[in-house]
Amino acid sequence: MDGVLYVEGAVRRNAGGALTSFATLPPAVKSRITARAKDAFVGAFCALHTNGSRAFGELYLTTTNGVIATGDYTTLDGNAGWVIPITFSFIGDL
Repeated sequence: MDGVLYVEGAVRRNAGGALTSFATLPPAVKSRITARAKDAFVGAFCALHTNGSRAFGELYLTTTNGVIATGDYTTLDGNAGWVIPITFSFIGDL
Protein backbone atom coordinates (compact mmCIF):
# COMPACT_ATOMS: atom_id res chain seq x y z
CA MET A 1 0.00 0.00 0.00
CA ASP A 2 1.55 3.29 -1.06
CA GLY A 3 1.47 6.15 1.41
CA VAL A 4 3.17 9.24 2.72
CA LEU A 5 4.99 9.52 6.02
CA TYR A 6 5.21 13.03 7.46
CA VAL A 7 7.84 13.66 10.14
CA GLU A 8 7.95 17.01 11.89
CA GLY A 9 9.82 18.01 15.02
CA ALA A 10 13.28 18.51 16.45
CA VAL A 11 15.78 16.70 18.62
CA ARG A 12 18.23 18.06 21.14
CA ARG A 13 21.56 16.37 21.67
CA ASN A 14 22.00 16.16 25.43
CA ALA A 15 25.17 14.08 25.12
CA GLY A 16 28.06 14.10 22.70
CA GLY A 17 29.11 11.21 20.53
CA ALA A 18 28.57 9.82 17.05
CA LEU A 19 26.11 11.48 14.69
CA THR A 20 24.89 8.18 13.29
CA SER A 21 21.42 8.53 14.80
CA PHE A 22 19.26 11.48 15.81
CA ALA A 23 16.02 9.59 16.26
CA THR A 24 14.26 6.34 15.44
CA LEU A 25 10.73 6.03 14.12
CA PRO A 26 8.22 4.41 16.49
CA PRO A 27 7.89 0.61 16.07
CA ALA A 28 4.37 0.81 14.58
CA VAL A 29 5.62 3.13 11.83
CA LYS A 30 9.03 1.49 11.40
CA SER A 31 7.47 -1.92 10.72
CA ARG A 32 5.49 -0.49 7.76
CA ILE A 33 8.44 0.95 5.82
CA THR A 34 9.39 -1.50 3.09
CA ALA A 35 11.34 0.70 0.67
CA ARG A 36 14.08 -1.04 -1.28
CA ALA A 37 16.75 1.61 -0.74
CA LYS A 38 18.66 1.33 2.51
CA ASP A 39 19.28 5.06 2.93
CA ALA A 40 16.90 7.69 1.60
CA PHE A 41 17.96 11.33 1.40
CA VAL A 42 15.02 13.23 2.90
CA GLY A 43 16.36 16.78 3.21
CA ALA A 44 18.79 19.13 4.86
CA PHE A 45 18.86 20.98 8.16
CA CYS A 46 20.21 24.07 9.87
CA ALA A 47 20.85 23.26 13.53
CA LEU A 48 21.25 25.75 16.37
CA HIS A 49 23.60 25.25 19.32
CA THR A 50 22.81 26.58 22.79
CA ASN A 51 25.83 28.89 22.43
CA GLY A 52 24.31 30.48 19.28
CA SER A 53 26.41 28.61 16.71
CA ARG A 54 24.76 27.17 13.60
CA ALA A 55 25.54 24.01 11.66
CA PHE A 56 24.21 22.45 8.48
CA GLY A 57 23.86 18.94 7.17
CA GLU A 58 22.09 16.29 5.16
CA LEU A 59 19.18 14.36 6.61
CA TYR A 60 18.70 10.64 5.86
CA LEU A 61 16.14 8.01 6.76
CA THR A 62 17.52 4.47 6.91
CA THR A 63 14.54 2.49 5.72
CA THR A 64 15.74 -0.86 7.02
CA ASN A 65 15.65 0.22 10.66
CA GLY A 66 13.82 3.58 10.82
CA VAL A 67 16.84 5.58 11.96
CA ILE A 68 16.97 9.31 11.14
CA ALA A 69 20.55 10.58 10.90
CA THR A 70 22.94 12.93 9.16
CA GLY A 71 24.83 11.91 6.04
CA ASP A 72 28.36 12.44 4.80
CA TYR A 73 28.07 16.23 4.80
CA THR A 74 27.52 18.02 8.08
CA THR A 75 29.17 20.85 9.98
CA LEU A 76 27.83 19.57 13.33
CA ASP A 77 30.46 18.71 15.88
CA GLY A 78 30.06 15.85 18.33
CA ASN A 79 29.22 18.05 21.32
CA ALA A 80 25.99 18.24 23.26
CA GLY A 81 23.69 21.25 22.98
CA TRP A 82 22.58 21.08 19.32
CA VAL A 83 18.90 21.44 18.45
CA ILE A 84 18.33 19.75 15.10
CA PRO A 85 15.07 20.26 13.19
CA ILE A 86 13.72 17.10 11.59
CA THR A 87 10.99 17.80 9.06
CA PHE A 88 10.42 15.73 5.93
CA SER A 89 7.94 13.62 4.01
CA PHE A 90 8.69 10.16 2.66
CA ILE A 91 6.65 8.48 -0.06
CA GLY A 92 6.76 4.70 -0.16
CA ASP A 93 5.14 1.44 0.76
CA LEU A 94 3.58 2.28 4.11
